[in-house]
Amino acid sequence: MSRRRGFTIVEMLVVIAMIAVLAGILLPALTKARDAARRTVCMSNLRQLTQAYLGYAADHDRELITNHRHGDWVMDGADRDAVTTGKLYPYLNNDRVYRCPQQEGERFHSYSINDYLNGDSPLILSHAHRISDVSNQAATFAFIEEFDPRFYNHGGFEMMPYPGKFWFDHPAVFHGKGSGLSFVDGHCDFWPWADQRTWTYDQGYDQVKADGSPDLLRLQGALGINPPPAQ
Repeated sequence: MSRRRGFTIVEMLVVIAMIAVLAGILLPALTKARDAARRTVCMSNLRQLTQAYLGYAADHDRELITNHRHGDWVMDGADRDAVTTGKLYPYLNNDRVYRCPQQEGERFHSYSINDYLNGDSPLILSHAHRISDVSNQAATFAFIEEFDPRFYNHGGFEMMPYPGKFWFDHPAVFHGKGSGLSFVDGHCDFWPWADQRTWTYDQGYDQVKADGSPDLLRLQGALGINPPPAQ
């Protein structure tokens, strides 16, 4: 009876090399597919949050949910209670919807509401308190992905209206070089950013000067108040 021959060292090295080549080909594609799936989940989160937001308004005579810097739709804080004790949570009953799956760390909510919509930022002199106050609902953003270096977001996304030249809060770039947004009419969109400063800024809790940034101008145009002149 002949003995069964095993792999030689050379054959094993060839097999290992082939596996390494295949891994080098497949891993980038798998990473890209994973990131695309996470972006899809993130956009679904934005849709669910916005539907809950509109549902709250429908139940409260079209009044917008309060969106203060220290709470109401979500409460101030970095733990799960900040989400579950907020006024919007009964319309969702799912804390996962508040968090982008691409976001790293232990942050509990990745999204903020446009402070113009019943917020309290002194950067905005006049706020919308009811849906009827929003003149162009399809062009006014409701929720946006926000990065906050404290590892949690306050309720509102504060930014200087035009002609201000600073971000105060800043869009998150969890998905490459863009951010997810939703709008008061209920639709969602993914905005790629054009200015390198938008995705490479020093992420500290300070105003970020963005003089001449097309991204700042674009978002100011979706703020709902005092839009830049048409280009």
